[in-house]
Amino acid sequence: MDDLAGLLADQRISSSGKLAIAISDGSGRALKERLAPVLPGADWYPVSDGTIDSAVKLADGIKGNRYDAVVGLGGGKI
Repeated sequence: MDDLAGLLADQRISSSGKLAIAISDGSGRALKERLAPVLPGADWYPVSDGTIDSAVKLADGIKGNRYDAVVGLGGGKI
């Protein structure tokens, strides 16, 4: 995780720094606090669960914006 901000800021992934980052309510929020200061061009989208409705809401939210990449952080079960 320490290299994630550098990886996402690498111009091979995002030449403009414009990223859409989908985050979970739990660990995703903690990751946002850690990464937001070094990813100033990112827009953050909370996703409450793994349902189709949430996916459609996310798609509607990012539609119309020009992002270099869409990244998902947090969620899942270990």
